[in-house]
Amino acid sequence: RRERRGFPSAPRAGQCVFAGTAPAAFSARYQACSGRARIEAITAFTQAIAIWSRTVGEEHLDVAIALIGLAKAQDDVDALASATRARAIIEKVAPGNPLLADAIGLAGMAHAGRNEWPAALADLERALALRGAADVDPLHRAETQSYLAWAILASGGTGAARTRALALAREARDVYRSRGRAERA
Repeated sequence: RRERRGFPSAPRAGQCVFAGTAPAAFSARYQACSGRARIEAITAFTQAIAIWSRTVGEEHLDVAIALIGLAKAQDDVDALASATRARAIIEKVAPGNPLLADAIGLAGMAHAGRNEWPAALADLERALALRGAADVDPLHRAETQSYLAWAILASGGTGAARTRALALAREARDVYRSRGRAERA
């Protein structure tokens, strides 16, 4: 797998969606997606999903929240299924909930991990649009901007797409710096 202009290639099968695929700004956040911690996270979220499904029903926001956590620890194939299920639940029971952007963004990253660029870009664009609301934490918006910038470049974006990707990356960098998160910039 080749890296394009400093951006990593998509993850290999069996690799956590985020470990080693996200811009360096976020890789530290998902370090737990490897080894024993990853297995423990998958086990804990799977148990939480089973418990919530039994106690409040399979289409409850708490189940979607656990699915989002599970998707963050899974490889891209399983992450796509978990994120898609979380998305469907949130769209049905709480369509205005900001967690919808999380589920859609995770699906986008899973699509990217599978080199499904049109789907990845569509999901990440939608996640960014949802994060455009005034009440959204700028750090969450910056995270989505960084992932979208990475996906645009990794998918071979050139010309105007490349220019937009670089603008998104710079804007995210500026947010991190202004919020005292220079290590993510």
